[in-house]
Amino acid sequence: MNSRRVRQVLVAGLAGAALAVTGCSASVQVGGSPDSSKPAFSTKVSFTEKSSKLSLPKETVEEYSAKQLAKDPNNLPEIRCDGGLEGTIGYTQACQVQILGEWYPYTATVVSVVDDRINWRIVADDPASIPQ
Repeated sequence: MNSRRVRQVLVAGLAGAALAVTGCSASVQVGGSPDSSKPAFSTKVSFTEKSSKLSLPKETVEEYSAKQLAKDPNNLPEIRCDGGLEGTIGYTQACQVQILGEWYPYTATVVSVVDDRINWRIVADDPASIPQ
């Protein structure tokens, strides 16, 4: 493994380990234009077709969760989630984060829905299992 790849793996691992205990949250705006007074992560997403509830596709949850977990924006951890998030407080989605080549279970949980924003937190299911 070349030194650049080793450094990327170590940075991603350390970022994941450091944030596994503290957790992170993200916020995504649904529709409208981003407001500079709101969190940095805002994007347009659509309402579900079957109802008027807000929702986020899994790709958006993965992208913004990776940005929240990363200490270095140039080295985002790999994240995969089973699906997206519905704009319902307490709604959860199972995800996995790759740390040092291994996948660890994380859960994304909607913590608030304000107007057209879905705010969620992603944390390790078992922080003690995350390598230091």
